[in-house]
Amino acid sequence: MNAEMGLMYGVAYNSNWIYKSGNERGAVRVRLNRTNLGWQTYSGQNYLYFNSGLFLGYEFRKTLKQNNKFSFYHGPEVGSTYNSSKSTSSYANLAPSVRYLLGIRYQINQRFQVGYEAPSSLTGNFYSQDGVWNGNQQISAGFLNENGFMTFLYCW
Repeated sequence: MNAEMGLMYGVAYNSNWIYKSGNERGAVRVRLNRTNLGWQTYSGQNYLYFNSGLFLGYEFRKTLKQNNKFSFYHGPEVGSTYNSSKSTSSYANLAPSVRYLLGIRYQINQRFQVGYEAPSSLTGNFYSQDGVWNGNQQISAGFLNENGFMTFLYCW
């Protein structure tokens, strides 16, 4: 059993921490989605905001060639993101998601690997304003419909 931990980086401030535990055939994965807490002033209005998410999944792995450093992985991931902001009124968004990942990775040496993964997903979006969940729900789905991630992992 091996473990890996590192950073996934996507577009525009979209960085995630990821932990994986498994072997050359597969691994359980836990991903902490972009999490931040902040204060912002815009057009004379003050905003307090919080964003986070948690995803759990499993990846199936296949080495592309025997004794090669490249491997392919794929697998399901489920979780949700939560975003909220508060000024004169409060706003929240909950977005549960079922995703399927396709990825490739390169083992630099015994301790480090880099890779790229692209998700396909089915995502719901539920909104509230001032504590009332309203009827503005949305469901989206697509093949490779989300931005991909570069992954940088430390292995032990």
